[in-house]
Amino acid sequence: MAAKLKDLGKILRSALTSKRLLEAVGKSATRSIKKRTRVGKGVKENLDGPHKLPQLKSKTVSVRKSLKRSGRLSGKAASPTKSNVTRSGDMVDSIEFAVGKSKIEIKLGSSEQETKAERLLDINSDYQFMRISKQEFKRAVQSATKLLEQILKRINFTEL
Repeated sequence: MAAKLKDLGKILRSALTSKRLLEAVGKSATRSIKKRTRVGKGVKENLDGPHKLPQLKSKTVSVRKSLKRSGRLSGKAASPTKSNVTRSGDMVDSIEFAVGKSKIEIKLGSSEQETKAERLLDINSDYQFMRISKQEFKRAVQSATKLLEQILKRINFTEL
């Protein structure tokens, strides 16, 4: 693609808000949130460090042991004693992103999953997991930077 150097600002603005770039960032962020949550960690506020999710209460552990015996504790990485917001894995699996005009929204896939998450936070606000840590944000930015470099390398500046 041929371009003039004076158009670099417009090209950068366009590239930074391109659907392709935003999708790469959204994919990276959702993958990080899912992985972190499955290992039993959450993030209280965006750009905070991860924290260990609260221990399960003994009653919850006994219910989950019963579910495991009956084959209904089926989520990826789900165990009777592990606090990772997964019994069936549906809520964590439903984490998705939507690309807007120049933004990314990370959300749960259905209103049913949103309701489950709200109930969980009503029980204990330390179960917050739908945030992105500083390290995860850096990884998403690195992913975007690589893609931006690829886009800019294809541009052939012909004139100043």
